[in-house]
Amino acid sequence: MKKIIFLFTLICINFSVSAAEQPKDSLNSNKTQEENNKTQESEQQKKYQIIPSFSLGIRRSVDVGVDIKFNDNLIAVGVNVGYGRSSHRDVTDINSLFSLEIAAVTLGLLQIDTLPGIEAKENYWIIEGRGLIFPFQGSFFIGSGLGYEWWSVKTVGYVASDFGFFQPYRFESNFNVQRFVVSPQFGWIGSPIPRNKNFILGTELGATFKISSNSSSVKSDLTSGNINDYNIDERKKKEDDRQKYYANEYFFFWNIIKVGYVL
Repeated sequence: MKKIIFLFTLICINFSVSAAEQPKDSLNSNKTQEENNKTQESEQQKKYQIIPSFSLGIRRSVDVGVDIKFNDNLIAVGVNVGYGRSSHRDVTDINSLFSLEIAAVTLGLLQIDTLPGIEAKENYWIIEGRGLIFPFQGSFFIGSGLGYEWWSVKTVGYVASDFGFFQPYRFESNFNVQRFVVSPQFGWIGSPIPRNKNFILGTELGATFKISSNSSSVKSDLTSGNINDYNIDERKKKEDDRQKYYANEYFFFWNIIKVGYVL
């Protein structure tokens, strides 16, 4: 009888030990599974990074985009949309008689709404897809983009007449230019905060070169007192040349500050 009791006691002890060890094993397996999941997530993060960004700069006053870095942060592809607006005065686009009219305005002998010269107002849009290479797997990159540009240009001002020193005429013209462009570029983008790798700061420079272009006809309006046909034709010729400039010239851009976040 004592032997039976002894054997029964051993069986109970073994059962209790095995029952106590099972939760530990399940906990260990759960921890192992969590570690594996974290490892897989970190490996996926290494495979690619999605970086939305916002930029302020020259030519592209505002630029928003999304880049995807992959292959151990060696290459990236992305898309950008940029908008720019500018206005500048060209006081050299006048004839010699205007020097007398400027002097008359300065002396108070003549009152006109605008000083002589032509003011050009530009509105600019671009949508661009790009590819980048990070040659040192760091922050510096080089690359190129393909994009489509829209230019809307309005010029307005007062231009001297051939006869009568104090009778300038007002001129206004409008035209649009669309261009398919290639845009080589380079820059730096990285995390300035060691403890927060997700916050991104950078800068980038580049230029757009025409592949093909399409332009609307120049629409102009002339109002004055003394204008002869030669003045009108000469003025229109200058506006046609201005249109060809926007259609064929290359333009630099600089996204001075670029802010992004790694998702």
